[in-house]
Amino acid sequence: MSGQVDTKTVVLTGDLTIDWNLARSRGPEAEAPAWMPDVCSHVSWMRGGAALLCDLLQIVAAAEGYEIRQPSFPGKDGAPAQTGVPLPPAVTPEALEYHHSHASWMLHSRTTDKNDKANVWRIHELLGVNKCRIGSPQGDWAKVQNDDENAGLVVLDDAALGFSEDEALWPAALTTAGKTPRVLLKMARVGPGKLWQKLLDDHAERMIVIINAMDLRHREAQVSRELSWERTAQDLAWEITYNPIFNALARCAHVIVPFYADGAFLYSRGAESSSATYRLVFDRGGIEGEWARSRPGLVMGGTSSFTAAVARELMFCPAQPNIERGIQAGLSAIRALHSEGYGGQNTSAHDVKLDFPRQKVCEAITAGAAQPSFSSTSVRLPGLIHKGSATTGAGKLWTILEEVYPHQADAKAREVIEKGVEKALANVPIGKFGKLVTVDRQEIESLRTIGALISEYADQPRPRRPLSVAVFGPPGAGKSFGIKQLATSLRPDEIKVIEFNMSQFKTTAELVSALHQVRDAGLSQKLPLVFWDEFDSLLDATPFGWLRHFLAPMQDGTFQDDGMDHPIGRAIFVFAGGTSSRYQDFGKPRSAEEKDRRDEEERLKTLKVPDFISRLKGFLNVLGPNPNGSVLDDPFYILRRAILLRSMLGNYEAIMKDGAPQIDPGLLNAFLHTRRYRHGSRSIETLIACSRLSGRNKFERSSLPPEDQLELNVEARDFIGRLSKLEFTGDLLEKMARAAHQMFCESLHKEGWTYGEPEDKVARKHPNLKPYDGPGGISDELRESNRGQVRDIPTKLAAGGYDLLPDRTGSTPREFPPQVVEKLAIMEHARWMREKAENGWSYCEVRDTVLKTNPCMLPWSEEDRKNHQEYIDRLGPSPLVPADAEKKKDLDAIRSIPTIVALAGFKVVGGDEEKK
Repeated sequence: MSGQVDTKTVVLTGDLTIDWNLARSRGPEAEAPAWMPDVCSHVSWMRGGAALLCDLLQIVAAAEGYEIRQPSFPGKDGAPAQTGVPLPPAVTPEALEYHHSHASWMLHSRTTDKNDKANVWRIHELLGVNKCRIGSPQGDWAKVQNDDENAGLVVLDDAALGFSEDEALWPAALTTAGKTPRVLLKMARVGPGKLWQKLLDDHAERMIVIINAMDLRHREAQVSRELSWERTAQDLAWEITYNPIFNALARCAHVIVPFYADGAFLYSRGAESSSATYRLVFDRGGIEGEWARSRPGLVMGGTSSFTAAVARELMFCPAQPNIERGIQAGLSAIRALHSEGYGGQNTSAHDVKLDFPRQKVCEAITAGAAQPSFSSTSVRLPGLIHKGSATTGAGKLWTILEEVYPHQADAKAREVIEKGVEKALANVPIGKFGKLVTVDRQEIESLRTIGALISEYADQPRPRRPLSVAVFGPPGAGKSFGIKQLATSLRPDEIKVIEFNMSQFKTTAELVSALHQVRDAGLSQKLPLVFWDEFDSLLDATPFGWLRHFLAPMQDGTFQDDGMDHPIGRAIFVFAGGTSSRYQDFGKPRSAEEKDRRDEEERLKTLKVPDFISRLKGFLNVLGPNPNGSVLDDPFYILRRAILLRSMLGNYEAIMKDGAPQIDPGLLNAFLHTRRYRHGSRSIETLIACSRLSGRNKFERSSLPPEDQLELNVEARDFIGRLSKLEFTGDLLEKMARAAHQMFCESLHKEGWTYGEPEDKVARKHPNLKPYDGPGGISDELRESNRGQVRDIPTKLAAGGYDLLPDRTGSTPREFPPQVVEKLAIMEHARWMREKAENGWSYCEVRDTVLKTNPCMLPWSEEDRKNHQEYIDRLGPSPLVPADAEKKKDLDAIRSIPTIVALAGFKVVGGDEEKK
């Protein structure tokens, strides 16, 4: 680039502050109307703002021979930072030429861990900033000394204290025509200003901006916090890309938004506007603010430490800096600073001089760059209208889980069983709420929302009414378990759980008695967490009959008994539904006819359903181990099963070895893939409890209860069919897949089809009538499809009551009865549809390999349509079911199974042969 001169000179300037730190031996609890001899304080000062950042850069740059040019600001020992220039004014609290910041410091517990006895100095209270009172800082000392217009890197610290409006203080590399240094701008506020406009006009293509998430929020950026990393990252991507207040940032080469010590968002502008990228570096085990909550108190200089780490990356790799590596180092530096605090550990206010731990922070920068400890992912940009709702197809919310592990649900579920959640899902956010562990974005967001409501409510000294929330989910999903774990993890010594099942109540007197129990629990200084299970059950044969009786307790915080009002006091009401699996379905008219719909709405009003809903402060949808809707909409349901299964198997020490449950592969396959658990997680628990595990060191299929007992919790035939772990692999799999394709081709050839592109049903031309492999062969995707068809053979045979045995006589392959052929063909068609949809295919009358459309992507029959609801929205105007000619391909695939398995040395047995 013309005018660009990359030298080993770094110019650093910006808003300079004197930071006054008051170390207090005790806090507000020591306040008294008289002097107390055992209470003391100590005041010290240090270089702040741009000067602190310069101190850090001098350390990290020394090894590479970089020279730092800066203003002649007072050193930390009171002497000028450089010699040979006019002395700055003396440092006193009254010096009007300086910006003075003030903070009160106290000894804090290093962590909330009761076993950690160490204390460190952290901020107790930020006391504000006194801006210099004679205009902008005066004198030559405030300018960069020995300024270099050819500096390769300019680092600016704009704290909105006046530097950005005083052109006399700007470095020459920015103001000299034709100079294009790389610019690193740490800024506190995005908005109109002289420096900001200058940088956008002349240096945007070489500029990196660092601005805290909280500073953006103070400027009204609508960026969520403490819900999910996905939501926060997408909110930021939306604000930078679309919000007129902030989208000037999109002109910069990079924008970095740190979330203190927990993560950072990275925007990088591409060569064209459409090629911009969005990245997220994050702590997968927590959320924004969570790490610091277990380390009480604040510190100053976190963003300066972060900026120093990014600047180090720009100095050490000027040609191709790895910005993400700089971010990793910056987050490590913030954590080191916060953990260390100021002034060392366990020192008293009598002898402490608070100072920034420069050396330890710089060591953390080096270590963090060498060994990253945070996860990272690309971020999907949401649409202009639907902020924060970018989808991955079929209406699904974008998730880091699917971004990092696309189409790997099965493999990751097996890793969860073998290695545990932490190791198996090493790069995705994990929500931990007591003993509840989840990786589902929507579930994490809902739990954190409810958690915030509970925390805020519990902090109120005398709330007027109970906090009312609702939880929905299919039977056995774990509705009560999730809320209990959430609440008790937030307030472990305060919560008292009380449960009532409304379906067992016969009269309102029983409800009054229950409310008295809640009131008594509150009077005992506990916070009652009250579960009203099946609150939507009948009362006197009336649907939703109990709702009207909850309105006064929810709204007024009182209930009546013998004509007297009784205050309930503090309480959390949790209404667990039994009639709806989702909040979105609760109390909604279900009729398709407009008149009937209006009648239903009036009936629901009479039953007080809208009034009840209006009093709820939040809700939670618990997903459970079954798919939420279709498998395509919820492909990672299998992970929920794996997490539950590993947790439950962990209670049986005999089958645990090296921390992993020992389970038969076929049995694991059945647990993970069975079509449905009739009673949710309770069914998994029951199946394990009813199995014979005593005295065994492995969970084998022989440990299972009989088939009729299985039927109570799963579809027994489906579960048993998935026990087969026969796998065709390697050369044998390839041989069978090739045979499957050849038989497909032979079937079409017999009907007069020949090769041709595109497909032409009239001329009988088909694009897949090509060799399996070699030059001119079918695509890799089609070969994998044939392999998938072969891998699924054991499952389909088991579902039809058949088995495979070694064939040592070379017998003639058998034929299936017509009804069996159709049953298994329906299964094969469903498997094929899932496979195609997961690879991005959809229905269209015309087959197109570029657009990925296929005329066969239709439910097998109208009755089978409910099993393919995931496709309905994308079908558009289309036939109800595939034409008979298309079905014939699936029927022929089933008829070919005996011949295909014969190539592997097996024969199909069972069915009619068993009867003979």
